[in-house]
Amino acid sequence: MGRPAGGATRVSRLLAATATAAVMLLARPRSKPPAPPARTVPSSPAPAGLSVARIDVAFRGERALVTTDLTWPRRVAPESFTLFVAHGAPGSPRAFDAELLAVPSTAFSPPLGARGAAQETWDRASAPEEAALSLGPRSAAGQIVVVERDAEAALSSAQTALRLRAVYELTSRRDVLTRLGPSDGLLALGPITVSVDGAPAPHARAALCGVDRHAAVALPGQPTLPSPARVERRAGESLCVHADRQ
Repeated sequence: MGRPAGGATRVSRLLAATATAAVMLLARPRSKPPAPPARTVPSSPAPAGLSVARIDVAFRGERALVTTDLTWPRRVAPESFTLFVAHGAPGSPRAFDAELLAVPSTAFSPPLGARGAAQETWDRASAPEEAALSLGPRSAAGQIVVVERDAEAALSSAQTALRLRAVYELTSRRDVLTRLGPSDGLLALGPITVSVDGAPAPHARAALCGVDRHAAVALPGQPTLPSPARVERRAGESLCVHADRQ
């Protein structure tokens, strides 16, 4: 079975107590919690109109913090639903958490440093049948996220955001792979930002990556590449991000 919630605590402990969680990571071993009891997984449908509103990759030393914001229009009578997030790369994350936030009326997603209501997460060897949405293959190992209806109902904004944060141990390269939605076709994809040791990475590269192609998408400061606002994506493709080591 899976592992109990507490990802928010582990991520916070791995992040330095600085102005933004995206620029400083701390070394701390990940302890193994006791096995949890069986739990009920909600099976309600996922919200309509879901977008990947932001992806931020913060490289710091030998770790990377990947922040993904999923947004959808406010639901009048929300129901709890289950999201499955397949592990990206490199390897399984050292820590993972999920928070629900309001989206300001003048923005596409919440500020990067904003904090929200923690949602329950735990490890899973594959996606359960009840998962309404899967980021990445359902057959892969990953994280269960249960989005609670009461937390969503408490938000008053026109858009709701689910913020997913994962901390990865790097190998010899500054490379990460993060999962996107399950379908092909046009994908609403918001800003992709990359930093190294707290400073913007001007030579970073991002691409939709799959089995048979590597299609570049735009990063800030790279106006010659296609706009990431609406990108053509094939089923199963993820986002690969690279920053050179100087």
